[in-house]
Amino acid sequence: MGLKEVILVVSIIIALVVAIPVIIDNHKMIKEMEEFLDQKNGRNRK
Repeated sequence: MGLKEVILVVSIIIALVVAIPVIIDNHKMIKEMEEFLDQKNGRNRK
């Protein structure tokens, strides 16, 4: 493998390591937001 391929693989690994916790956090935040909106809109729906 050339230097470009090594740099590409390393950057992809770093991106994955950084992205996975962020995605998990965003998923939690989205769930909390949906629950919050459901609570807010609960009165309006009934």
